[in-house]
Amino acid sequence: METKDMPYMNRRKALQCAASGAASLIYPPIASAAEDWPVKPLRIIVSVPPGGPADAVCRLVAQQMETRLKQPVVVDNRPGAVGLVALQAAAASPADGHTLVHVHPGVISGQLLMKRFDMISGLSPLSIAGDFQLTLVASGAGGIASMNDFKAAAARQGGGLAYGTLGVGSFEHLLIESLSKTMGIRALHVPYKGGAEMVQALLSGQIDFAYLITQLAEPYLAKGQMRALAVLSEERNKLLTNVPTFSEIGIPVKPMGYWMGLCATSGIPDQIADRLHSVIVDSIKAPAVKSYFEQGGSIPRYSDSRASFRKQMIEDQNFLQGIISANNIKIA
Repeated sequence: METKDMPYMNRRKALQCAASGAASLIYPPIASAAEDWPVKPLRIIVSVPPGGPADAVCRLVAQQMETRLKQPVVVDNRPGAVGLVALQAAAASPADGHTLVHVHPGVISGQLLMKRFDMISGLSPLSIAGDFQLTLVASGAGGIASMNDFKAAAARQGGGLAYGTLGVGSFEHLLIESLSKTMGIRALHVPYKGGAEMVQALLSGQIDFAYLITQLAEPYLAKGQMRALAVLSEERNKLLTNVPTFSEIGIPVKPMGYWMGLCATSGIPDQIADRLHSVIVDSIKAPAVKSYFEQGGSIPRYSDSRASFRKQMIEDQNFLQGIISANNIKIA
C-alpha cells in the first residue's frame, strides 16, 4: 500500500544509488584494479650494481615475469648507501604493483645500523627469489686448509688472524663476529670498499679468511688459490661435496645464506601482491632461472607465501640486531 511518504523514500533511494554510482567512478573497486593489473611496464629496482649473481638473477626473473604478465619488466640498478638509494626510490613509487625492489640480508644489516628505513613497515614482502650459499674460505697463501687448522691458527696467533668484509656492519662482518664469539676466538676485521679488492687481498695473503658466495669462490678453490673450510648452510654445497657444514663439525652457528628477495611498495592491494607472489614463484621455477642457481651450487628458493617471507625477514632482522647489540657495532 502506498503512503504519502513513499515518493520521498523513492527519491532518497534514487539519490543514494546515484551517489554510489558516482563514487564507483571516482574510487574503482580494488578487485577491478587487480583484474586490470598490470596496465604499464613494471620496474625492478636492484640495490646492487650491474653484473654479479644478484643482478643476473633479477634480469632472469624479469624476463620470466615479462612472459607471464605480457608487459615489459625493466631492471633499474640503484646501488648506494647499503640499499637505501633503492629503498627510497621504491618508497617514492605508487603502491600499484608496478614497482618492485630487490633486497638481501646486507640491506637489512645496513639499515639496522643506519636507522634510515624500516624494512618491515616500509615494504610489502613478496617472496624470496633465490639463495646464494656462503662458504668460509681461507687464503691459499697461508697454511690453513681445514677448520682444525683454522682453530689452531686462531689460538696460536691470539687474534692475529685477519678477515675481510665489504665494510663495518656488512652482512659478512656480522656473521664473522657471530662465528668468532661462538668459537671463542679473536680476529682482526679489515673492511674493503668492494668485493674485487677483498678477493685480491685474500689471494695475496693480506687477509687470512672471509665469507664468499660459493659460486664466486669456486674458480679460486679449483686452482688452490683459496681453501674451503665450511659451508654456512643446512646441507653441503653441490659444488663442494667434500666440504662440511658448520653443523657437521659441531659449530652451532645459524645456517644463513645470502638470499635475495623481492618486495613491493608498502600499501599495495592484497590481490595484486598475491598475483605478484605467484608470478615470482613461477619465474624462479622456470628452467633458465633454476639452472642458473644449480650450476652455481646455489638454491632456487622461493617463499610459500607472502607471510612466510615477511616472517623470515623479521627473524633475520632480529638475529642480525642481536649481533649488532652484543658486539656494540656502530657506523659513523
